[in-house]
Amino acid sequence: MSEKQFISSDAGASAAPQAQAPDQAPDILLIICDQLRYDCVGSSRARPVKTPHMDAIARGGARFLNAFTPQPLCCPARQSLLTSRRPERDGLLWNHDITLKTPSLMPGERLWPTRLREAGYRMAYVGKWHESADYPPTAFGYDTYDSDDDYAAYREGAFGPADFQGWIGGEVDPAPTEHTHTHWLARQACRRLDEFIDGEGTGSGLSTGAGAGAGSSTGTGAGSSAEAGPWHLRVDFSEPHPPYRPAAEFARMYDARDIAQWDSFCEDFHNKPYIQKQMIHTWGIEDYGWDTWSTIVARYYAYVSQLDDAIGKILATLARSGRRDNTLVILTPDHGDMCGAHRMVDKHNVLYDDIVHVPLLMMWPRVLRPGMEIDAFVQNTLDIGPTLLEAAGLHRPGGVGGSGVGGSSVGGSSVSGSDAGVGDKGVGGTGVGDASSSAEPVAVDGRSLFPLFSGAVPSDWRDCAVSSYNGQQFGLYTQRMIRNNEWKYIWNTADMDELYCLRDDPAELENRVYDPCCADVLKDMRRGLHDVLVKEGDGLLKSHWMRNQLLGVTKKL
Repeated sequence: MSEKQFISSDAGASAAPQAQAPDQAPDILLIICDQLRYDCVGSSRARPVKTPHMDAIARGGARFLNAFTPQPLCCPARQSLLTSRRPERDGLLWNHDITLKTPSLMPGERLWPTRLREAGYRMAYVGKWHESADYPPTAFGYDTYDSDDDYAAYREGAFGPADFQGWIGGEVDPAPTEHTHTHWLARQACRRLDEFIDGEGTGSGLSTGAGAGAGSSTGTGAGSSAEAGPWHLRVDFSEPHPPYRPAAEFARMYDARDIAQWDSFCEDFHNKPYIQKQMIHTWGIEDYGWDTWSTIVARYYAYVSQLDDAIGKILATLARSGRRDNTLVILTPDHGDMCGAHRMVDKHNVLYDDIVHVPLLMMWPRVLRPGMEIDAFVQNTLDIGPTLLEAAGLHRPGGVGGSGVGGSSVGGSSVSGSDAGVGDKGVGGTGVGDASSSAEPVAVDGRSLFPLFSGAVPSDWRDCAVSSYNGQQFGLYTQRMIRNNEWKYIWNTADMDELYCLRDDPAELENRVYDPCCADVLKDMRRGLHDVLVKEGDGLLKSHWMRNQLLGVTKKL
């Protein structure tokens, strides 16, 4: 595995500016999607999905070619976005609102949204909230919250109770586009942007939210936007998560007869973990042929294009504001979607690239050169927090997740050492229920992406990606994955492992874990995974039996 990764830009692009935050703190627009595949964004040039507005972000800034989620599950991925830690560090193992119970985030730790707010940012949250079962975004640093419950009330008031039927197959949403969830969310986001631009909205650190799922809360303020200070808006879409329910105008964009099969659709599950074949029977889709799947994939494409259209409305409002040049725009999902790849649906019990390799797009005209393509390995939800803090000047180069080693201070309280900067324990504990009032730094696993913005890659930059899975509504099933440019190894603790040569088999069809020609590669990948898991505090390796299994000291069947 190489120490550095290549960074390129479009021919004719101007020289890169220095990768440092401008003197004026940027506005921050963070757009999170749900289950958006890497290859279904137009700029990937992989599938014929129309996403002109996402593509505009990529053209205007940077597209990350090797971004991976730390865990392909909704709650843990979003929780790691706030903590910048792998979910396993905090015992956040799966979605807290389905079947088996698991902890969720609690207020108390000074995570990056709180630190932005303390620094004078006006903070607004719109859309899906899956980080805490009991507390809304306003308990984690946001001033206002427009929730999915607000949309549900709006929708029922306008059209009556929903009567949707399909889940796996999806269906066309009978509501006009402007009344769908994507476009309602976009309107709320544009309204919040207009308030920020007009100098309204709270920036004093006074929360106006009431509780999880509470109605919209509106802050007050006056004066010009420049006088009011910078803003941060997070917009969290639940699309294109299944069931795929595009509005009619987008459903008409794609003909199922024109949809090409996924390269992995010929999956026969030979020499694969038992659970994968079991899953298609559990879902009841074992007899689905491509004639069925092509219709479903066409709806997925349509849902992605509808999402893109809604994002375009938000970007248009930003462009009209005159503040786009110093606005950092980030778009990424929690994870991808199987959507028929390997004949599977949704996610669960697999770590194929379909769900762990994700789009990550950034635009910041004052800092990022247009058309950059960054090939370094990044972990999207882990790295965003440190990047935002460095962008806002809240940690000096060398703070945690920053460009090197050192410390940072915010609001007069200093935090030092390699773990400082993204989250530290304030009154209330660690954020996952620990009542400790210690001010000691909390470890983080992400790092700022600033070193990549100008083309330089630190010698200690990660040369692989690691993802995990622990189970969900289909039972417990523990997996850990390590992937570099050529190989992927998946440690399935209760089943056969997986090893794929991505150079020869990008569709991940041939499991070569038992191939004697790959014995040295397998040994190296296992050792590499072991070292990352130890460094990042994965509890699986507290057991010497599990360490021995991973390293091959004991026989792995």
